[in-house]
Amino acid sequence: MEVISTLLEMISSCEHTTKILSEIQSNKDVNFEIGCIKARLVTLIPILESTERGLRIKMSDTMNAFDEGSAKIVEVFDKLEDRALSLWNVLKINDITENRNKYWYQSFLDIKLELMHFSCMLLSIHALIKNKESLKFRVLNNFLRCYYESIDMKSEVFAKVIKEYINTYISDFESYMNIATNIKFQTLKVEFYMLEMHASILAHDISMAKYYEGKANLSDKVEMFHRDTIFNLCRSLFNDALQLYKEDKIDDAFYFLERCFLVMEKLQIDKEKPENKIKVSTLIMLIKCCIKINSTESIEKAEKLIKYLSINEHKKIEALKLELEMIQQRGKSPKEIDDDLMKFVISVPDDANLLKHLRLLFNSFADRYPSTSKNCLMYLFANKINFQHKDFKEVAESYLISMIWIITSKLTNEPTDSLLKYTSLTLEMGDKKIVSELSIETSNSIIVMLFSAGRKCMKSECFVEAIRWFEFCTMRMFNNFQKEEVLGKIQRSILQCCIETDNYNKFESCWKSMSFESHKNPLSMYYRFKVLLKSESENTNELCEILDNFGKVNNTKVIKLLALCVIDCKEIETHSKAFKEVLSKAMSRLIDKSITIGDNADLSLVVVALRSCFLINGKNIESGIDIEKSVLLINQSVNQFLSMSKNDSLLPDKEWFACQCYNHGIHLLGVDGAEVYAIELFSNCTKLIDVEIDHHNINWYCKAVIFKSICISRVLKSGSKYNNRSTIDCWKEILNECEKVNLLIKGVETFDQKEILIQCKVTQIESLVELKEYEKILAVLKDSLLSKGKYSTQDITEVDFLMEKLLEKNRDLDFGHYSEIKQLLETVFIEIGCSNLEINSKQLFKWLFLMVSKLLEYREFEETLLNVIKMFKEHSDSATTGRVTATEIGWLAGVCWNHGISCIMDNKKSDDSLNNLDLGNNTEDSSILDDDTNFCAIPPSKEKQPSRAMLWCETAISVSEDQLQKSHMQKLLLQLQS
Repeated sequence: MEVISTLLEMISSCEHTTKILSEIQSNKDVNFEIGCIKARLVTLIPILESTERGLRIKMSDTMNAFDEGSAKIVEVFDKLEDRALSLWNVLKINDITENRNKYWYQSFLDIKLELMHFSCMLLSIHALIKNKESLKFRVLNNFLRCYYESIDMKSEVFAKVIKEYINTYISDFESYMNIATNIKFQTLKVEFYMLEMHASILAHDISMAKYYEGKANLSDKVEMFHRDTIFNLCRSLFNDALQLYKEDKIDDAFYFLERCFLVMEKLQIDKEKPENKIKVSTLIMLIKCCIKINSTESIEKAEKLIKYLSINEHKKIEALKLELEMIQQRGKSPKEIDDDLMKFVISVPDDANLLKHLRLLFNSFADRYPSTSKNCLMYLFANKINFQHKDFKEVAESYLISMIWIITSKLTNEPTDSLLKYTSLTLEMGDKKIVSELSIETSNSIIVMLFSAGRKCMKSECFVEAIRWFEFCTMRMFNNFQKEEVLGKIQRSILQCCIETDNYNKFESCWKSMSFESHKNPLSMYYRFKVLLKSESENTNELCEILDNFGKVNNTKVIKLLALCVIDCKEIETHSKAFKEVLSKAMSRLIDKSITIGDNADLSLVVVALRSCFLINGKNIESGIDIEKSVLLINQSVNQFLSMSKNDSLLPDKEWFACQCYNHGIHLLGVDGAEVYAIELFSNCTKLIDVEIDHHNINWYCKAVIFKSICISRVLKSGSKYNNRSTIDCWKEILNECEKVNLLIKGVETFDQKEILIQCKVTQIESLVELKEYEKILAVLKDSLLSKGKYSTQDITEVDFLMEKLLEKNRDLDFGHYSEIKQLLETVFIEIGCSNLEINSKQLFKWLFLMVSKLLEYREFEETLLNVIKMFKEHSDSATTGRVTATEIGWLAGVCWNHGISCIMDNKKSDDSLNNLDLGNNTEDSSILDDDTNFCAIPPSKEKQPSRAMLWCETAISVSEDQLQKSHMQKLLLQLQS
């Protein structure tokens, strides 16, 4: 009764499990339920195993352990069988292929083996209790299925457990039945051996696999077993051998395939039945193994088997494939292989189906032996195809495709001339032999291959050869099915190659053959534009029309073509005025639309186009042609470029644009009245250089700022306005720009930067002079010069400029700032000049010359002049180098002497005027003769004028180095004084 109780518990668990598995499709908690089942099996299976062992022992003691007369016990046994079989069946249902992608399937796999084991154990207990042979066979069969699943799922532990039960049942059967005559038992036993063989192969234990295959001994069981059973076992044997072949274990695969083929031969399967496919597959794989083993014996065997395959199995195509494979495998030279294959194809019958398969074979063969494959296909095409028969039409076209495919894509080591020759021969042969029109598919396929070959030549810059490839595409045999757009694309490729090879005659010929629609294609128009431009055609109307049409379209592709047109125009030198006007409009439109081209891949094209605009307009500037319009277009180009140059990759282009702006600005500096345009160009240069990140171009930035300031100063000095701003504001702007430059390169050491700094100071001083900021000028000079301690000739450039600027002949002295100017001049001459021995006398004389020439007529500066002349004399006398010439000293002495004499003469004229003054008869009032000069109409000369004149004369005598001149001056001075 204890066993019955256990069985009832097992039946209940089995029912519950079967119910869950039956509803697994709709069960949302399937993972939880399966987890519960797994947990129960951990407890139930050991109990089942213990119960089964106990019953097996008990049944061996007495064959009638249970009283089956009890209806309740019978009911339990029947229910046990029914529930176990239900569980087994539901496991098979859930394991079908359609369920393997379901969300629950993986969870199901986790318990499948345990449930199969559980069901087998229940059925085993039932069979032991019933003690019927048929039931035991059923259990053994189920255990074999369970063993197969455990092997397939690579569960070694579980397979070991199941294998023990199988061995137990086999031993049990062998102990009491006549196993030699029991076919059912023999069948199950052989299946077990085959499973063991399969497991050994998976475990890479080939020797054990061969052992179990020998134990199974299928070839001796052919007459004993049912044909289906033998066939299924052979299929398993074939699959295992195929796996070994895939693992490159050719010898082992050959062993099992040979055993399989022997069994299949004995079966004598009807060739029309599906089962014969396994036999043919086995034979083919056996031949492949022989070919791969590649020994003398194996090749001989392969040849026999190939003949068998062709004659006995009527598989001529497969036999031909294997024969080709064997030729390829045997390691012969290409010449020997070529000879063997030609012998092979000569013997091929003219069968359409066979020729189809041969084409596929030679296509695959072309990877290693393209030339041989081409020759074989050409032979078959020329000699084995019946072009008059409709069954061969598709074959003929497919052969034509394959030959062109091999020529254009596989003969990579052949020269292009040879490929063109093969192609020409193939197409001519096809044109002559194929009597009906090619299908659209065939025509398109061949054209695509020919066109691709042409494009490949273009990439290699073999444009002459490319033209020939493209011309093949226009042959008569293809024209009937070519769409206009396809033909236009081919013709445009020919046009492009003609341009590259300067073959304008062929270009014109192709152009005339094109349709009106193809002429209007933007790319065709662009190629036409290039040819007209290159040939310097007088037909400028067509050039203008193309440019004008491109400029009116907003399509991105057309804008790119417009950019290319402008790029091409950068080299032109001579064209009509009308064309240049249209080109100017086109450039303006291109600049406006270039931002719409967009993606980064086209950014370089836009930049090149803008560069071309720049170059064209730069040439106009240098030639003096329409400077205003050219500068305007350059401005637009720069602004457009700046709007898109957000990444570092365009930094070289930025430098190029900045350099061009600078150079053209320098050119305009030398053109009268062009300063306004030069200002624009220098402004563009400064916009293109970001001094915060582009440190190595700071010098160019500073130069552009300075030259821009120079241009503005020229405009202002000419009396014109700049940007409708006041003159003072403009000078202040110049001053601010100079201060920025000063800050950027202050404290530098390079010669170039020192030069920039000097020019900056000069421009700064000019602005301060114009703004009458004399005190600031002094500060600038002291900052620039005095802080250095000593000066070279180059260091005083700004001082030279200051003196020249202040003492310009045409410049009125600003007497409102008399004291500041006087202090400035004294500082320059005395503190900077005379106190520094590095500044030679010639430089001092230059400054003195400017001062004397400008200031001598102003009495306010006489004291300053006399003082600086004295300082100059002292400096000159002490100088050892850089002395002034005698002529220059003579000039200075002469100027001083003449000025002194002039003062004396002016004084005498004043005295004579006073003596001749009509004072009337009233002489009583003598107050007019008093010494009080405050009431004199003309200052008396006896006190001041003579002393002033004498100072100049004495200065002249002291300056003069000519003793004769000195003596003459002294005598003349004494005479004048007397």
